[in-house]
Amino acid sequence: MMIDTEHPKKSKCNCPHADGKKIVCKHKIALFFTAFPKEADNYITEFEEYEREEEDREQERYDQIVKYVESLSKEELRMALINGLVEADESFSMPDKKLGSKVQILSLFSADLYRKGNWKI
Repeated sequence: MMIDTEHPKKSKCNCPHADGKKIVCKHKIALFFTAFPKEADNYITEFEEYEREEEDREQERYDQIVKYVESLSKEELRMALINGLVEADESFSMPDKKLGSKVQILSLFSADLYRKGNWKI
């Protein structure tokens, strides 16, 4: 195995995944981080920072959605739920059936909460 720190794709590894290809396999990465442990620490720090920022963005988006939903009238909320159920139904014709089923389950759960009176509008 040989790694080229200036041009990672010129590195060589004889593993079945990377042999003869210009790809960066896990062996090249492991060797690089073993040779340069500070780079591994820097990478981990950057990755953790990115994860924290992503969580903050998700929380901000969630807060925006909650604020929007709380601002809706009863009729607007009903229409939003109906539109969500229609979109969930249409998503089954899309290639990603997992996403469609998750949306449908969430929509049906929301509708069930509304029917049972657990969702105050």
